[in-house]
Amino acid sequence: GPLELHTLSLLPSLRQVVFKGDRLPFHCTASLVDKVTALHWRHNRQPVATNPTHGIHLEESVQHDCTFIT
Repeated sequence: GPLELHTLSLLPSLRQVVFKGDRLPFHCTASLVDKVTALHWRHNRQPVATNPTHGIHLEESVQHDCTFIT
């Protein structure tokens, strides 16, 4: 069958000025290439996990990409 194009986008894509206590949401979208492809968030080389106390919320959703190579 047709191949899906690999895509990755991260928002915000430019530098942001924030102050302590401000919200800074990040949104990453990546195409699903196969079942072993995974996306992991890291800060200072350490894995990031959901932590409501620190205001960190990670959620995962899968959407089919209908971009094909023909």
